[in-house]
Amino acid sequence: MKKKAYFFDIDGTILDSMDFWNKLNLNYIKTKTGKEVTEALNKQLETFTFEEAVSYIKNNYLPAMQEKQISAEIYAEIRRYFRDEVKLKLGFLDFLKKISDAKCYLFTLNEKEIVSPAFQRLGIEKYFSDIFTSSEIGISKNKKEFYLKIIKDLAYQKEEVIFFEDSDFAINAIAEAGYEVIKIKNNWINL
Repeated sequence: MKKKAYFFDIDGTILDSMDFWNKLNLNYIKTKTGKEVTEALNKQLETFTFEEAVSYIKNNYLPAMQEKQISAEIYAEIRRYFRDEVKLKLGFLDFLKKISDAKCYLFTLNEKEIVSPAFQRLGIEKYFSDIFTSSEIGISKNKKEFYLKIIKDLAYQKEEVIFFEDSDFAINAIAEAGYEVIKIKNNWINL
């Protein structure tokens, strides 16, 4: 598996953050209203864009609040979580140390200003050459063009790179682009 460049998704792959994301809207509604949100509604909210979820929360739970305020409060919670709480997935730091002579990159749907404080707190920012975000590239990471653009811009050959990802939609896009990809499920032990 020795490669020139290693590309890592952030949420759910190297950071143990999926439980936070899966419960973010549910916890926000409960905190603001005291109402429990069903798991079915939570699953539905997970399919929404951030803006759609904010609009839904306003219209169905917090009609007196402005969407801008709801959005700001949710973003504040996201920033707080990444700055203060999120942890590395088990075994990732050991894996990273094994490949320290190669170039390592990050890619994400998230924003740099959200994830960077976590990397600083966890002491791993020194291992990565760059972070590629969907918003900066202008292409969602569920599209093969996202990965093709990254590799083209960095001038690597397909056989020189490997991607690590937890979500099936991104794994499919990476494979469709023709790159090797490893699915990370629970931890980095045995890799």
